[in-house]
Amino acid sequence: MAWEATRTVRVRLDVPDDRKSDLHATNDRFQHCANRTADWAWRYPERDCVTSKSEAEAAIYDDLRDETDYLHANLVQKAIKRATDDIDNCVDRLADGENTSKPHYDTFSIVYDKRAATYSRDKVSLATVNGRVECEYDLPEDPAGTPHGEYLLNDDYSFSTSTVHYDSEADEFYLHAVMERELDVARPEKAEHSKVLGVDCNVDDHIAVTSTGAFVGNADDLNHQRREFEKR
Repeated sequence: MAWEATRTVRVRLDVPDDRKSDLHATNDRFQHCANRTADWAWRYPERDCVTSKSEAEAAIYDDLRDETDYLHANLVQKAIKRATDDIDNCVDRLADGENTSKPHYDTFSIVYDKRAATYSRDKVSLATVNGRVECEYDLPEDPAGTPHGEYLLNDDYSFSTSTVHYDSEADEFYLHAVMERELDVARPEKAEHSKVLGVDCNVDDHIAVTSTGAFVGNADDLNHQRREFEKR
């Protein structure tokens, strides 16, 4: 039996200074599409919310392309998918009796796949509102033993859907590259020696561990913050 292993690698992008504004403009239009989709699909409590990406695309895709001055078609589709997926999660929470509200998008986060991005081992070409921008990766001098060396530069892994983020304090862009590899675990001895990241279903201490080994968040603190935001 074969199964697919995925790893996410965060790598800084060397974006030309004269192209940074193109990425910001692309993000603005991507978030516009996500928010417009959320506005259209969120119908609680009067009616059932729309959680179907295909239904949303059929209703508002053409309008979104027009409103964003023909943002790359795949980026529009990815924005629609982000909103409908999030609303689907909200519907599940409502069904469980939890409080939630319509998703809203105002941070820098653009979803790319191989139709809107061309991935290489040392650079990526991203679709923007002003054509493509080619960004080299800022890699460690010695990537051996790092997530970059183990996954990003490893030919056994291929690129999948990824996201581009922006650190406003440092004025830096990052690619969160999702790397995939199909593993054959038909024989138990192979599975025993497979390299995998640990998964702990008990979130009493830490909610997540990053690919660099850093512990993130206390579950109680995060739940408290979520409740406070919901009250607001």
